[in-house]
Amino acid sequence: MEGYPNLLVPLALWGWIPFVLMLFMVLPPRRAVIAAFLSAWMFLPVYGYDVPFLPAYTKMSATCMGVLLGMLVADRDKALWQFRFHWLDLPMLGWCISPFFSSITNGLGPYDGLTGILARAIDWGLPYFIARVYFNKPQHVRELAIGLFIGGLVYVPLCLWEVRMSPQLHKQFYGYYQHVFVQTLRGGGFRPMVFMNHGLMVGMFMASSTVIATWLWFSKTLRQFWMMPMWLIVLVMAGTTVLCKSTGATALMLFGIMMLFACHLLRGAWPVLAVVVVIPLYLGARTIVQWDGAQLVGVAQSVFGEDRASSLKYRLDAEVLISGRTLQQPLFGWGGWNRSRIFLAEDSDEDRNTRVTTDSLWIIAFGQNGFLGLASLTAMLLLPTFLVFRHCPPARFAASVGGSLIVLAMVCLLYMLDCLVNAMVNPIFLLALGACVSMLAERRHATAPSAAAGATGKLEARTSP
Repeated sequence: MEGYPNLLVPLALWGWIPFVLMLFMVLPPRRAVIAAFLSAWMFLPVYGYDVPFLPAYTKMSATCMGVLLGMLVADRDKALWQFRFHWLDLPMLGWCISPFFSSITNGLGPYDGLTGILARAIDWGLPYFIARVYFNKPQHVRELAIGLFIGGLVYVPLCLWEVRMSPQLHKQFYGYYQHVFVQTLRGGGFRPMVFMNHGLMVGMFMASSTVIATWLWFSKTLRQFWMMPMWLIVLVMAGTTVLCKSTGATALMLFGIMMLFACHLLRGAWPVLAVVVVIPLYLGARTIVQWDGAQLVGVAQSVFGEDRASSLKYRLDAEVLISGRTLQQPLFGWGGWNRSRIFLAEDSDEDRNTRVTTDSLWIIAFGQNGFLGLASLTAMLLLPTFLVFRHCPPARFAASVGGSLIVLAMVCLLYMLDCLVNAMVNPIFLLALGACVSMLAERRHATAPSAAAGATGKLEARTSP
């Protein structure tokens, strides 16, 4: 980050906890949760304050602490103590505790391991846990889907402004660029960052919101919004996503929409289930078999051009190097402190600072936490998607409430696909993930009184208002 933050940075970050508490006082708790996470990620500064013996205080930790306090103060009896652990929570648990085993096996000590658990619990576990608590009924899932759509719609004018004027909003409000400005130059124009960490994160956020908006419109959950027809809003959001100049995000947006329509037209979920199965096979080929992915580079070159293909090849080559090193510590990886990274040269001190870039979340997880971390991350994001599409009847895919659950499960799949090439941690996707797991966890409880529902083994009982 360039420069030094102005006074708005500490005011916004340290004032966020009382602001979230105020949200719980003036809004229904569930809507307060949605508003807190969305507004924090969309508008708070990208900055962190060092806190002794704790992870950095960022907009993520400020929001999580504010929401937890709001739950304890304003909604203690109705929400917090109603959480019930389910076996589907095991992948998230494994993902959060894997840094401890990595630290112990690499001689980094229990303190380093516990710090790693705390940091991952704040970034991943708490947003997921909060979603598990609050979004466990069909109408709750519908509220969350609509909230995520509104967040994307609110970002449309901000993205368009930065596409035209260059990414300046974060600097104008908070006094510094949140990332290297040169990375916003793309295709003869600008890639917006708004108030997020990177333009890639904005692109993925807009792509996911557009997929949600498309299915809310098609399922007739929303016919119009702010006196505008939904079809027009969908077109505007899709166009904005394209203008964000993130090739991967645009491709994932189109892929998600096509997969939803394919499942609807074919009256079956097998297209999505096939993709879910292919992803672990791909990761196995990249790690165990050490496949170099040259065929993917050829496809990228023919579809997206030489520039994008070169970028993909660089990432794939780096992943081969890092996965090869991680196979020396396959179960728990190398832990933190860049121990899994590979230096390009060792001839001088300057060369020692040049490391192979790790762009993908999956290779970071594998390098730091080995197969335990990679398996936990993959199961965490894919298993709920697989089960939702497997058990929700195809007739409910385009129904009002069932469609909300289906599109949130699709968003989780798109995020996993993005993690194959990028490493953008975003609590918005964790809210969708927690909602899917909650609906699956409630399924057995909801169908138990009814022998007929129990015999079908479907989510029908949970997809009616």
